Amino acid sequence: MKKLTSAAFLACLPALLLLAAGCSGTRKAPQAAPVQTGLEHHSQAQAHLHSGDHEEAIEHFEKATDALEDSHGEHHPETIKAHLGLAKAHKLKGEHTKAHMVLVKTGGLLKKCISSFNPLAGSLVKEMCDIFKSSGDHQAAAVIYEDSIAVMQNTSLGRHPAMAETLINLGETYREQGLHGEAVEVFKRARVVIEKDYGRSHPQFAKALMGLAASHTASGDHIAGKEAITLAIDATEMPVRERMAELAAQYAAMAGLSEKEADHGRAASFYRKQISALSVLHGDNASPLIAPTLNLAAAFEKRGMNKRAETYLQRAVQIAEDAFGARSLNLVQPLERLGALHRSSGNTAEADKIMERVKEVQAAPERPEPAPAPLEKPEEN
Repeated sequence: MKKLTSAAFLACLPALLLLAAGCSGTRKAPQAAPVQTGLEHHSQAQAHLHSGDHEEAIEHFEKATDALEDSHGEHHPETIKAHLGLAKAHKLKGEHTKAHMVLVKTGGLLKKCISSFNPLAGSLVKEMCDIFKSSGDHQAAAVIYEDSIAVMQNTSLGRHPAMAETLINLGETYREQGLHGEAVEVFKRARVVIEKDYGRSHPQFAKALMGLAASHTASGDHIAGKEAITLAIDATEMPVRERMAELAAQYAAMAGLSEKEADHGRAASFYRKQISALSVLHGDNASPLIAPTLNLAAAFEKRGMNKRAETYLQRAVQIAEDAFGARSLNLVQPLERLGALHRSSGNTAEADKIMERVKEVQAAPERPEPAPAPLEKPEEN
């Protein structure tokens, strides 16, 4: 037999390899399907829920809650959202007892989420209450709002937009039950919280006033209703987004001048207004809010109001985490300030714990940081 030429051999090579693979009796093992994440199960569950396939929705919500508890923790907002979706799916399927059992469990998780001053807590509370209200159980929704507000008062959320939003939602729930007197008191409280901590330029100020106006009008007090609407109009007609940067700079300048005059109470008032203006521009958890929040904390420290200072230092840490991540060097300054405050207050255990976290952040490998918006330099203590 003639020997194959090199060219002929190369031409036959694919067929020879195929034959060899067939004769060997081996087959490539099929690859295992990738394990779905909790968020992927949640997304599929939502799709089934919208299409009316409640059985499939329940199955995927259950898988989502299990996976998210493992990956994020049971008190994480994404985990709680999955539990709320599961309750909604059971309710739509007519399994009201199961839906109630899920909601009872979710209520406990939600309280712990609020206690960790998570800024998403307010929207989660509303989502849970909407499930009760969709069944006509406004009283149960009102109880949840009341309990949530009580928990928020003991955390930094007591002076966060989530608190004001929850108060407004409670007022609306009272109004829907015809409890207009109770609604008036809650909307008044929401107005005070917003005006004191964020100023009249904050969008929720006008929202609280319109709720107050509707409650006054429904109870027959048209004069008070008109007054509330007038204030809402004035607040809405205040300089809007295009002038917020200018206003923020003006508030910062006035706060700085007040600091030089040792009028720390007035300085705190203008730092709040600066934060409100920056919130309109960038959102409640954006990096430009870090510096004025630290300045606001310093103003309270100088007045000996350490508890208030601690609230805003915790808020600064939270904003830095949201803006840059939990291991960013941008957390060092807020954390060091918070640790120093605890130490000066005699809480050395908490101070040591915070400084250990500072060391962990500083020891983390260098990596590119997200480009931050320009920050103003905080006032030194």
